Amino acid sequence: MHFWRHSAATDVGLHRNNNEDSYLSSPELGLWVVADGMGGHASGEVASAIATATIKAEVAAGNSLVNAIQESHRQVLNAAA
Repeated sequence: MHFWRHSAATDVGLHRNNNEDSYLSSPELGLWVVADGMGGHASGEVASAIATATIKAEVAAGNSLVNAIQESHRQVLNAAA
């Protein structure tokens, strides 16, 4: 499999003290994910980290991207409960 060169970066921006965004660069899975932490909402950095970790685990387990995204949504909701 050919691996493309890639890079990823995120920035706190002009209005926040912490960066709530999360990203995943996983060329071995053919997967790149960006999860916006929705600055200003409680625990946005936790939600975005859960989303990227869950999507990676689900795709690595052979589940479709659609199912992986749906499962990440469930995991974020469960963490907020």
